[in-house]
Amino acid sequence: MATVEEWQLFLEQLATKDSRLQRAIAIIFGALVADASGQPLHWIYKMDRLKDVLRGVDKPEFFEPSANPFYQLEVGAQSPYGDEMMVVLESLASCDGFNLEHLKKTFLDSYAPNIKSSVEYNVSMKHDPSVKLPVKTPWVNILIKHFVKVSLDQVEDTADPHNDDPDAIVCGIPLLALCAARGETLEEILVKLNSFFGHFQKQSVILSTDLLATRLIYECITTTSGIELIDLLKNVTEELRNPNRHVPLSDDLQLADHMSDVLKADQSWTALQASQHFGMA
Repeated sequence: MATVEEWQLFLEQLATKDSRLQRAIAIIFGALVADASGQPLHWIYKMDRLKDVLRGVDKPEFFEPSANPFYQLEVGAQSPYGDEMMVVLESLASCDGFNLEHLKKTFLDSYAPNIKSSVEYNVSMKHDPSVKLPVKTPWVNILIKHFVKVSLDQVEDTADPHNDDPDAIVCGIPLLALCAARGETLEEILVKLNSFFGHFQKQSVILSTDLLATRLIYECITTTSGIELIDLLKNVTEELRNPNRHVPLSDDLQLADHMSDVLKADQSWTALQASQHFGMA
């Protein structure tokens, strides 16, 4: 099995290639490896607890033993978000692109048997006090539970009207990478991804956030100028103010204002503080 350092070198080599294909592959590998590396520390919402867990730790990736307060799996396993990415990848590979009906079937085949039969899977919909946390099985987040449930019920509108987390962007990464690798334009990708996200989520500010992330990832795949990631983020945030921007959404300006506040040059912020400010949208 490759070491963390070997994976890091592999991804760096992929990401510095001139080929869009190579960088698109790096985006997918990077997302999956990063997801697995953070899984043992996932959803630790109490900052004091996180600081205690990481006291004296130089490299928190692939942390052992797991300190995840909701679910605990072997080190190297995916979080629920990585699991979702793998389902989308499977569907895209089978259809050579996005096919909603096939994606529904793939999610149903992957999740429905467990969701229907396992109490531990169902605890993630509403916390059942009879089930002790952390569970020892993979977690399924609310977004996918809703998608699977309405697909089982053969409801045409699969989007969750109440979900207020931009979780669908994780599902969209493989589709975005595929489209970018094939040379599709940003406008073509935003139209396609906006439709894709709309099968999962409805709230305008969440869809704006999904598309902001789409813009950023697209730039990471297509930009070869060596620009810093923070500058790319500033650029795509300002693009939300462009009246002629592709796929305009009603909450773009609100999101741009919020992100501008986050991106103000306050060098005293730690990465943790910056992420907390981002989460206040």
